[in-house]
Amino acid sequence: MRMRTDEETSEQFTLRHASDDPSKNFLMWGENFTENDWKRIETGKNQLWPNLRATVWVCDDGDNPVVDWQPAKD
Repeated sequence: MRMRTDEETSEQFTLRHASDDPSKNFLMWGENFTENDWKRIETGKNQLWPNLRATVWVCDDGDNPVVDWQPAKD
């Protein structure tokens, strides 16, 4: 994934997962990510909403990053 930061830099990271479902590394506003949350972050398969915000934690130990998605509140 590649993300643009608030500091106007681009950061790139890789999510590794055993299946086609990376959601175990996702949160939604700090809560567990659910199947219904996909429609809040994607306009279609593998296409994120424009201007979608997230906080990403990347560990130095090689563990997968954790993405806390923060779409507009409904």
